[in-house]
Amino acid sequence: MMKGKESVSLEGKKVILVPYMKEHVPKYHEWMQDPALLQATGSEPLTLDQEYQMQLTWTQDPNSYLSLSFSLILLGL
Repeated sequence: MMKGKESVSLEGKKVILVPYMKEHVPKYHEWMQDPALLQATGSEPLTLDQEYQMQLTWTQDPNSYLSLSFSLILLGL
């Protein structure tokens, strides 16, 4: 795993980008049940267990960095 990779985040006025961590998997999995989102991202539906495995794979790959974007407005910040 890339050292420090899990602690990098970027925060703007309206959005925060955070690394895709284990605690995000259930919500990410929920989002990825949307057929329109699957089509837009060129993704295939995964089981929750498969999603946890993918998160671990992305975390351990030094050439990969996946971040999640959260709207600060929707988060109430």
